[in-house]
Amino acid sequence: REKTSTYDLVEQMEYLFVRVEKAKNLTGRDVAGSSDPYVHVKVGNQVAKTKVVEKTLNPEWNEVFAFGKGNFQAPSVEITVKDKDAIKDDFLGHVSFDISEVPTRVPPDSP
Repeated sequence: REKTSTYDLVEQMEYLFVRVEKAKNLTGRDVAGSSDPYVHVKVGNQVAKTKVVEKTLNPEWNEVFAFGKGNFQAPSVEITVKDKDAIKDDFLGHVSFDISEVPTRVPPDSP
C-alpha cells in the first residue's frame, strides 16, 4: 500500500514567493540627505509593497510576498525601490528578471 502524505491531500497550487531582504547605500532624496525607502513588487497585474523604513540609506525589510502563478499576466518580476514623499515618491532603483529563470521548488516529501 502506498503511503499518503499531507501534501497529497490538498489541491496543489503554484506560487511565486518573493523575499525582499534589504538595500545598501541608497541615494538620499530628502533635504536632510536620507530617504524613506520602500519596495514595489509587480508580477503581471499583481502588486505588493513593503513597509516604509524611515530616514535610512540601508533599509532592511525582511518581507515575503506570495503571488499565485495562475494569475501571471507578464513574463517578468518588476522590483522598484522608491523614496516615500508627501507629494510624489522618488525613484531610487529598479530590477526585473524573467519568471522562467526562477527555480521550481519540489514538494517537501518528494524523492
